[in-house]
Amino acid sequence: MSDETLEQVIGWSIILGVAGSLVMCLNLYRQVGNLEYKVNQLDSNLNSAVQSLSRDVWEMKSKQ
Repeated sequence: MSDETLEQVIGWSIILGVAGSLVMCLNLYRQVGNLEYKVNQLDSNLNSAVQSLSRDVWEMKSKQ
């Protein structure tokens, strides 16, 4: 393999490696965003459930 061909192969390898890393980073960023949304939704659902349970317990105590 000539020196010029070897330099081209190395250059394209670096470009493809950087592009692949960028795609993986963007995918990871998207997944972290989705996970954050799901955690916030779960927190909201948990708060609603606790409030509902507290209200039900208060009503049951009031009836006694």
